[in-house]
Amino acid sequence: MTTRFISAGPGYIMEFPLLKNIIIMGSGVGGATVAKELATKGHKVTILEKGKYHKLGTTMRALKFYSGSLLCPAERTPEGTEIIRTIMVGGSSMVTLANGVRALEKELRAIGINLKDEFEEAEKETGVTPTQGLGGNHACRNLC
Repeated sequence: MTTRFISAGPGYIMEFPLLKNIIIMGSGVGGATVAKELATKGHKVTILEKGKYHKLGTTMRALKFYSGSLLCPAERTPEGTEIIRTIMVGGSSMVTLANGVRALEKELRAIGINLKDEFEEAEKETGVTPTQGLGGNHACRNLC
């Protein structure tokens, strides 16, 4: 039995034996979603998380968990882009107020990879609100 994995390259598919014991790095929305999918297909999944567990609190309390704060300086790419992330159980989902961005959807579609159904399934699973029809402060989500 094999599992098929599609890479970012156009039409490139790798096949390798079905794995039963899988380690997922990170407990954010991405890691948790992948872990759930694999577990429901019969895999034994372990999630490893670098950060600690923190109780939910206020927005101001959440700010201290962002890299880029005085307590945790942001990382920068060689081009100077500042990378801000949270390191805790639940990842950035703990401080993003249920915002979700369909990362690289247009770019992937341009090379023949359409993840529309997968994005919709993940949004339904995580309870992320669609941006259509939202105004006010939610309108900034459409800029992403």
